Amino acid sequence: MRFLTAILPKKRDSLNKVLIDIGPESVAGAYVSYREGERPSVLSVHRIEIGSHKHEPIERAMLRTLHLLGETLIREGAPHMARATGSGSADAIMASVDAPWASVEMHSKQFYPNEPIVFSEELIADAFSDMPLEPEEMLADEDIIGAVLNGYVTREPYGKEASRATVVALASKVRREVAEDIAICLRNLFHIENISLVSSGSLRHQALRRIFTHEQNAALLDLMSAEPSLMLIHDGVPVSLSAVTDDEILEHELKTLRNGYALPGTLFVLERDSENRLPAPLGLIIKTVSVRPSHLASYVQHVPTTPPDLSLLLMALHAS
Repeated sequence: MRFLTAILPKKRDSLNKVLIDIGPESVAGAYVSYREGERPSVLSVHRIEIGSHKHEPIERAMLRTLHLLGETLIREGAPHMARATGSGSADAIMASVDAPWASVEMHSKQFYPNEPIVFSEELIADAFSDMPLEPEEMLADEDIIGAVLNGYVTREPYGKEASRATVVALASKVRREVAEDIAICLRNLFHIENISLVSSGSLRHQALRRIFTHEQNAALLDLMSAEPSLMLIHDGVPVSLSAVTDDEILEHELKTLRNGYALPGTLFVLERDSENRLPAPLGLIIKTVSVRPSHLASYVQHVPTTPPDLSLLLMALHAS
C-alpha cells in the first residue's frame, strides 16, 4: 500500500507528469514539469465537456471523452512540454476521479503500545490494512493527513518514537471496473505504465490543507465535487469529514460539530464558479474565503496564456 504523505515535505528531481481530472460533466488534463527547488510548472491545460450520445451510458461517454482529451494533450500539449523541458514524453500519470465513480473516507487509528514504538510507513500501512471495501471497489490511494504523537501534533511522524499516538488518513475508493478502464485508456494513449489514481475529494482536501496549513481551526468545503463535503480542522488535525448537499445540512453539521469542538473561524470554500452554492450560515463562521487560483500562485506556476484551471492547479500541488 502506498502512502503519499501530504503532511510531509517532499523533494524530487526533474520530472514530467500528465495530470488528468475526471468528473461526470467534463474531463481535463495538463502537462506539468517538476524541478527540484522550483514550483511545479503547468505547461498546457485542456478541458472537454462530456456529451453523451443517445442511450449511451455515462461511463462510456466519459471514456470516449477521455480518449479525445488524451489525443488533444498529445497533439497540442506535448510540444509545449518539449520546448520547456527538452522532452515531450511524460514520466508518470496521475488521474483524479470524482463521484459517482469514486469516494473519499476519513479513518483514524489510535496506538497505545505496551512499549514505545517507532513510526514507519510499514507500521502505518499495516494499521490501515483492514480498510472495508465493497466487492466492486478498489482502494486507489491512502494518505496520512494528520498525526498526534504523545499528545503533540507533528508534521513529520516517521522515525519518531511514541508511547501513544493518533493517525488520521483519507482513503480513496474507486469503482474497480471504471479504474481499470481509465488505466487502459491512458496507458494506450501515453504508453506509460506508471499510472496512479486518487479520488478528487481526497486530493482537493489535502491540497487545501497544504495551502492553508497555518489555519489551526478551520473548515474546508469542497463544492467542486458532484458530492460536496465538509472537513473540520481542530487544533491542526482533521477531525471530521461529512457529506453536505444544501445549506440546511451544512448548518446542521456545523451546529453538531460545535457540541464537541470550537467552531472554526474561517470556512474555505472550493468552487468552480464565482457563486457559492452553499453560503456559510450567518453567526456560525467568522468569515468565508472563496479559494481562487491566486491562492496557489506561491505553490504552482501557470505558464499558458489561457485562464488557469483550479482543479488542475490543486492536482499539480498535490503531485509535488
